[in-house]
Amino acid sequence: MMRKYILSVDQSTQGTKGMLFDENGILVARADKAHRQIVNALGWVSHDLSEILDNTLAVCHEVVQKAGIDKNEILAMAISNQRETTAAWDKETGKPLCDAIVWQCSRASKICASMTQQDKELVFSRTGLMLSPYFPAAKMAWILRNVLTGEAVGSETKGPECKEHLAFGTIDSWLIYSLCEGHPHKCDYSNASCSISETFVGIRICARCSEFRQTVCRRSACRTAASVIRIWEVFWIIPSRFTECWGTAMEHCSGMEAKGSAE
Repeated sequence: MMRKYILSVDQSTQGTKGMLFDENGILVARADKAHRQIVNALGWVSHDLSEILDNTLAVCHEVVQKAGIDKNEILAMAISNQRETTAAWDKETGKPLCDAIVWQCSRASKICASMTQQDKELVFSRTGLMLSPYFPAAKMAWILRNVLTGEAVGSETKGPECKEHLAFGTIDSWLIYSLCEGHPHKCDYSNASCSISETFVGIRICARCSEFRQTVCRRSACRTAASVIRIWEVFWIIPSRFTECWGTAMEHCSGMEAKGSAE
């Protein structure tokens, strides 16, 4: 009788762990692989997205080999990830546009500081989060203002075609896009809720049937005040069934230029 397994990947700040669990929840095999911590003279912290993808594939192969199982016995793959670390890639080529901006990197602090108090209050009222370079929205605005214009230290100017093909996401989005057939552009609810990009009305629990009913607001950043668009500079929608919030970052905002000088 064929046994069943769950392949779990924990893509964390310091490295990537692959774990294989059997149908009883018992850990069968584990593999670990560290990745580089890229820190420049300004203290900016980055990760190489291609290295992270390669390491993910490596630990998955290793646990299957260690366990000596048939890969067809794996029912599903689970991903946990370093939450606010932000990735940007070309959805036509599947290649990263730059290194991922790690969650603890504060390079977008000047962008946040440039926002008015009214802007900050509006962000909090919409998302329940304080405006901060810690969250992905500010990191994405930094990429739009710097990487795509070549203003960042050591970066090359990206042509206008990059905006047309631009995709944003957290690390789970990057891995799902890279590993899955059809290259779906999706994100976990909990990761999306920490992005300062959408408003979650809430998750209601029906006590009688113990079922979760997801209720997600379909309010896009482009419907907020114009000043807040300076931070988002993208149009995202989170459907109630699938969290495709990272979607096509510039597809719905074609022609929108990042405002202000490079920070």
